[in-house]
Amino acid sequence: MLTHDALDLVREPETGSPLVPDEAPGRLRSTATGLAFRVEGEAVDLSTPLAGRAAPGGMPANATGEVESTAAPELREYHDRVFEAPNAEQLYDNLFSLPKLTQSAHFRRMEILEGLELPDLAGATAVDFGSGPWGFASVFPRLHGAARHVTCDVSYEALLQSQAKPAREGAKRLFITSDGDAIGLRDDCADVVWAGEVIEHVRSPRLFLQEVARVLRPGGLLVLSTPNRDAPLYAARGLQNTVGPEHIALLSCGELCEEVSAFFTITHRAGFEFSLWHDWDAAIVDEDLLRALQRRAEAFPELSSGIVLAARVDKALLRRNARRWSRREAGWEQWRLAAGDRRAVPLFGPVQGGFLEEGTVLEATIVATTLVLLFWSHPWSGKVRVRIDGDAREFDLFSHAGGFRRLEFRLEPGREHAVAIERAGDRRAEAQSTEAIFYKSIAYVEGPLP
Repeated sequence: MLTHDALDLVREPETGSPLVPDEAPGRLRSTATGLAFRVEGEAVDLSTPLAGRAAPGGMPANATGEVESTAAPELREYHDRVFEAPNAEQLYDNLFSLPKLTQSAHFRRMEILEGLELPDLAGATAVDFGSGPWGFASVFPRLHGAARHVTCDVSYEALLQSQAKPAREGAKRLFITSDGDAIGLRDDCADVVWAGEVIEHVRSPRLFLQEVARVLRPGGLLVLSTPNRDAPLYAARGLQNTVGPEHIALLSCGELCEEVSAFFTITHRAGFEFSLWHDWDAAIVDEDLLRALQRRAEAFPELSSGIVLAARVDKALLRRNARRWSRREAGWEQWRLAAGDRRAVPLFGPVQGGFLEEGTVLEATIVATTLVLLFWSHPWSGKVRVRIDGDAREFDLFSHAGGFRRLEFRLEPGREHAVAIERAGDRRAEAQSTEAIFYKSIAYVEGPLP
């Protein structure tokens, strides 16, 4: 049962409007749009409205984001299916079955988190964004001392499983779904936000950080960990560290710090080492060498495979840099077929991509300030040619493992852009083919807040 305290925190994500109990049991209703959201215990599914009406006159003045109603939900559905399966908590390999290097990285990350300076948690609200089914702050137990625990995940099924986990006696709890672009919490309500291995999963790292900054109280603390996309031995080969089907926004250490600094002052930065090179990791077993690698990583996060970062929100930076936005997604099948042919191929779970045959050209007319193109990357991938307003560039999609490759473009605002995608027919030497598989485009239109 949701408490009055929880209702005071939760908001409709896209409008920022309060939610109140609906006449129908097990529902909350938006005071602005009339949309209803299902509730089970302390868990609110803010991702799938049940019923309601459109807000008159467009978005309310306090809204920062707007999502096209046809935005594809397949990644969220994939996570729900995975967590509904038996033994879902073993989704990721048992820690002690992984290479010694990966095990030592986990414990070093825990040590780094344990040593961070946190605000007084008595009376505080702590948010765990990206909890999975493992319960609130499962790898950051110091946060259990907070008075209010807010648990967020893209998967409602994961939240229901987290809700079943025991909590500290007396802690007030709330569980809400969010994909990161919009977080259904009121302004200035949280003291700490923990996002462990999350930012690489969201559509837009900048908008996720903007939302976290909005939710935090002045001076509130963000703590995050994430892979370093450009770990040295991967970057030297033109590859991404931790490429995978869930990672659609991998960042380098420098890019991460730049994005965070738009809204925060970084107070601590450290590295941990979970992978030097995927073919070598299992061979590193010497305890002295493992400790040396973790010490080096902590001191030089830009050279490590994983990063822990702590930062305090700066509300002046938020006011200066925050943007109002709208998002439109288009799957590969929604792009115009200008030449050649395409066919659906399975990627993972229920998710499919568009295999571009030789000579295939896809076209779209796009209005955006930021355009994201997501391609599937694996050992059979070759190069893809992207043409924007006649300017063509080629990109190598090859990877040692299957996962997404993100291409991001800044576009001139306020006008249409002609975008074309085609299989280039070329590849690097180690690629097994010249394949090009397109997944979707995400177009953001951004502008200053009113």
